[in-house]
This record gives sequence, C-alpha cells and structure tokens, in this order.
Amino acid sequence: MTTWIALSKTDHLEKFWKPREGFAFTSEMQVVPISISELGKLLPHYCIAFVKDEDGYQAVVLLGLGEEKNVYLNSENKWLANYVPANLRAYPFILGNTDDKQKVLCISQSHLCEESKYRLFESNGDLAKETADMLKFLHQNELDNQANRNACEALAEAGLISAWSLTVKTSDTAESFEIQGLFRVDEQKLNKLDPLDFARLRESGALLLAYAHLFSLSQIDQISQRIEYARRVSSVQKSEDLEGLFNDGGSLNLDNLRFD
Repeated sequence: MTTWIALSKTDHLEKFWKPREGFAFTSEMQVVPISISELGKLLPHYCIAFVKDEDGYQAVVLLGLGEEKNVYLNSENKWLANYVPANLRAYPFILGNTDDKQKVLCISQSHLCEESKYRLFESNGDLAKETADMLKFLHQNELDNQANRNACEALAEAGLISAWSLTVKTSDTAESFEIQGLFRVDEQKLNKLDPLDFARLRESGALLLAYAHLFSLSQIDQISQRIEYARRVSSVQKSEDLEGLFNDGGSLNLDNLRFD
C-alpha cells in the first residue's frame, strides 16, 4: 500500500524525487476514473463503466474483471495499450485532502529521496519546475474528475444509470462468472428521452459520456482475451518460444492475438 507524504518547504526543501518507472503501483487496480476530455483516446482500448461511492456515480475504465489483477500491465510493469488514462500518469504525486478539506500536494514515500535529477523545491522555496508541472497537471485532473462526476449526476438525474450484472467468460470452455458493483447507461431509456432532457444532457457533456460508454462495451471481449492470455502465459515454460506475440519494439500486440 502506498504511503503518501504531504510536501512542505520546512521538511522537504532539500529533498528530491524519483520519477516512476513503469506502472507497478496499478498492479491490483480494477478500475480508474477518467475525464470526458480523453474519451476519444480511451475508446479504442478500454471499456467504460460506472461505479458508485458516497459522492455519487463516477465514470471509470475497467482494468480487470474481479481477479485483483490489472490486465493492462505486463510482467515488466509496462502498459499494454497505446494510451494510459490521465489519472495514472501523475504518479508519484497526488492531491491529498487536509483535515479542513484543503488540497495539498503529496508524494509517494518510496519516491522521496536525498539525491536525484529532480528537486522538489528551488532554494528560494518555490516549487521546482518539474514539481510545479506535476501540480498543474493534477489541478487539471481535479477539474476533469469533477466534470466526470457532474456528467454522471446528470445521467443519474435523468434516470439513465442502472445496475449492471456483467457476465463474462474467457474462452469457449471456461465457466462464466459475474461481476458485481458496476453500473451502465440504459440505452432504451436514453433513446426514449424527451427532446428537452436530451438537450440538457448534450449541453452538460453527459450525452457524450453516455454514447462513449455504449460504444465501448465491445471492449469487454478484449479484457476477456487479456485475461485468457495472462493465464496461458503463466502456464508456459520459460524455454518455450513466444516469437510472434510481440511487435518489433518488444511490446505485446494484443490486436493480433486470437483465442479460437
């Protein structure tokens, strides 16, 4: 589990930070929140769904199907898609909350160090350029995450979000299993919206999210294939020839895999 440290000039003026190498911190993630601004980049690779917490609904992309394993991560902790969701790219930094609900820049304790290429602060106490860039990125993510929740709230108020019992199987012979805790847009209700409600959703950006979700549902098959691939690789001996599964750059090319 990641331990987060709130940055302060008093404690960290002379400290440095190490950038992430790969995405090992996501190894057990099943979902990650998304922003509406990145929908076009997400659609070729991910299935968009909805989850609910104490603050309401939130749009997410699925990184797995209940096995506590991120199937977009390979054994070297590299990402197996051409686009990584923005909410994962700020690591090892996050915006944390103080007791009085103020936002504060935090860093993963494992990335705080005594010497590195990257300083946290300049000698005058200002944030170093790289740290300031990360903070700017996080502030934009914060705005995007709120837009995500606002769009979901609009969909919920229109009565379009319903529970989704997702049944999945990873091969023709595998036993099916059911994923609980997800929600989806009710396409039939969406198609029957009166013109005024439809216009309100369009103006709020919620309509774009609803259609992106519906278009993304075909990516469930890709997740199933990723699970099947991971199971097969785990059973392959290291001496076995895996030529053809990887492209010239050494990364996995799932688009060419078949599981007939």
